[in-house]
Amino acid sequence: MKKDGRSALTDWKIRQVNTSMRQHDALKKTRDNS
Repeated sequence: MKKDGRSALTDWKIRQVNTSMRQHDALKKTRDNS
């Protein structure tokens, strides 16, 4: 039970980081294009 909760939290954190990196890349690309 605890193990599942920890892995779920880790997955959530990884998703948050991946989303932030994608948004950062999109911003960088937009800046480069303009």
